[in-house]
Amino acid sequence: MTCIRRLVAATLLFGMASGCASLHERHIRHEVERRYCVFPEDDVSGQLTIRRLEEVSAMGEPGRRALLSLARTPKTEGCGIYFLAMLGDARVTALLRQILVATGSSAERRSSAIAHLGGFHDTTSLDVVAPWCDSSDRMLSDACLQYLGLIDDVRARHQLMLLLEKPGHASVASVIDAIGRQRDVSAVPRLIAMSGTAPEGLQRRIAVALAEIGSSDAVNASERLVRAATGISRHNVITEIVSKLTAQLENPAADMTRIRADIDRFEKLRQP
Repeated sequence: MTCIRRLVAATLLFGMASGCASLHERHIRHEVERRYCVFPEDDVSGQLTIRRLEEVSAMGEPGRRALLSLARTPKTEGCGIYFLAMLGDARVTALLRQILVATGSSAERRSSAIAHLGGFHDTTSLDVVAPWCDSSDRMLSDACLQYLGLIDDVRARHQLMLLLEKPGHASVASVIDAIGRQRDVSAVPRLIAMSGTAPEGLQRRIAVALAEIGSSDAVNASERLVRAATGISRHNVITEIVSKLTAQLENPAADMTRIRADIDRFEKLRQP
């Protein structure tokens, strides 16, 4: 009889503890939603969003569980996914993949999911994402191209080259940007050939992509395109190239010496 009483007491205590824990988690979820799921339009600099990200990060695992709960709720899905993606919490990728294949997903939802999956360098979704690069919806096709530029997969590079060769592709500038992010050396001859007949705006995209790729012939061709530009156009393309190369320095495996030399090389082109 004593054993039974002890078992009942232990069960009641466990139930109370579980109830308290559940109540605490619901409170955290409510607070996260109330404080962080309203994005003011006047936060142009993004400083408020950065501060919120730091605050929710400091909450640790309880805050992340609250975000996962918000991400599974249609009303707060965007908020939960956004913060989880910014925190680099890979648990959100399963939800993102569900959005891709869900019948009722809008182009906007799919575009956002694709962009976030690219940020996680998620190659498992490639076969699902790739067909949307030819979508008539520009937002969806651009998100797909951005994704292809971010994942380290030979299939992505092959797909980008096919799109580059496709006549009249609506997002050819985005294709070129993605090839630059991939640093695909095999694309250099084609980009150089395109630069000879491309309009000025597209020449700028090609110059940036070639500088990102970073091989000797690519950088030489990029410099020729930059030298051909004048005034504000030259200044803008140099600024973009330097920004892209500076970002490459964040990769510990990057060739720091070469990249810094290329940055100096393009900076000197600012001089008349």
